[in-house]
Formats: sequence, structure tokens, C-alpha cells
Amino acid sequence: MKKPVLMIAPSVDERTIRLICDEFTALFNEPFDFDVIRDEKLIGGFIAMIDGKVYDTSFSSRLNGICRQMTQ
Repeated sequence: MKKPVLMIAPSVDERTIRLICDEFTALFNEPFDFDVIRDEKLIGGFIAMIDGKVYDTSFSSRLNGICRQMTQ
């Protein structure tokens, strides 16, 4: 398995990173050692890539979802 990646906004603190990692550990019932990347394009939320799957909770993704719902 390729090492998982966690992309976060530059303002995210270490405590929040640890909480995100702990949630993924609980979800998958196994520990993860993420490569953490601070991405200037993210203003909030995170994007995690684990074994080819993307978990996107970024503000941009959420706003796009709201826009899609409003235009349907």
C-alpha cells in the first residue's frame, strides 16, 4: 500500500492533524502514518488520499456540493 497523504490548510495546528489521523485510525481499525502536506490552496477542511481513495472535506468541495444541490 502506498503511504497515505493528508493535505491540509497552512493554518491547521498539530492537534487537529492528530485528531484527523485518529479518526481515520478508528474508521479503518488500523494506524496510519500520513505524509502531511500543507497546501496554500486549501482554506479549510482537508483532503486525505488512502490506497487510491480520496476523502475530500475541503471547503471548496463542500461549496461545490451546495452549488450542485441548488441548481438541480
